[in-house]
Amino acid sequence: MKKLKNIREYHTPIERSLIEEHTIELIAETEEAPKNFYDVLLGGQNVGIIIERTFLLSLDKRPKALIRSIFPKKCLQACHDRLEDIEGHVDVQFHAVKIKKEISLSWPTSEEAEMLQLIGDTQVIIEKQFILDKQEQIIRYEEEISDPEFYIFEE
Repeated sequence: MKKLKNIREYHTPIERSLIEEHTIELIAETEEAPKNFYDVLLGGQNVGIIIERTFLLSLDKRPKALIRSIFPKKCLQACHDRLEDIEGHVDVQFHAVKIKKEISLSWPTSEEAEMLQLIGDTQVIIEKQFILDKQEQIIRYEEEISDPEFYIFEE
């Protein structure tokens, strides 16, 4: 069963589980040490420790997409508790006003293929979303890796 997805709309992973009939599960939350890779990805120098949250999106108990949300730990300083929708809180707290999006087709890693239960040489759709503030600085990065059989894209 394919889902219609409007590529112009954006919802945080937690918001998506409230709006649509699929389920979303936080399967990992890790802290990553500072690396040049993250400095480049987030468009700044010395972004420090990174929080990476990975979600598994399922429809009818079948995995359809992996969502990775990456943001600097310093963005959590404004959080007084571990909010379930941390991504939404970071977007509001740091005044997200724009999203830059890139979509590509690629092959999944062995871990991604296993988590999405893909068989054979199946490719995946990768949606990269850069969440920007008023100064067009990247405050958060999100990557969704999905089974191409899951979505029908609509502009």
